[in-house]
Amino acid sequence: MKKKRFFYVCALFLLMMGVAACSKDSDEFTFQDYNLENIEALVEKGQIPTQFVSINEFPNWLQDIIETQPDFNPLWVFQFTWKGSTHYLLYNAMMNGPYQGFYTQDGQNLDGYKLWNDIKANSSGWTLVYETRPLDE
Repeated sequence: MKKKRFFYVCALFLLMMGVAACSKDSDEFTFQDYNLENIEALVEKGQIPTQFVSINEFPNWLQDIIETQPDFNPLWVFQFTWKGSTHYLLYNAMMNGPYQGFYTQDGQNLDGYKLWNDIKANSSGWTLVYETRPLDE
């Protein structure tokens, strides 16, 4: 039942947001070439690199979030560089888009709605670094 409900949510999300199918010569992910509003499709197509790290390598605030994440709602953690610093995007399938889960390295939650255009234009080095479990399970 969970798989079926998740499939319908994803299908609706895909219909609403669309999928950008671009190719890129560089292996560094930036927003300029992709539609991050459908981040699940980008990961599934291999357009965002994956380099998993141990939970112990994350800051304490991020470890706490990961450890308290409910089983029914898988979490993806993305790491990227913006304004010369490491930032994180915490994403799950229940979000209305990636806007809600932006954090600084010290755990400050950023207003993704206000910063969206700047992050899209000026971030780089996007990598999926952790998942509580694959979203397609």
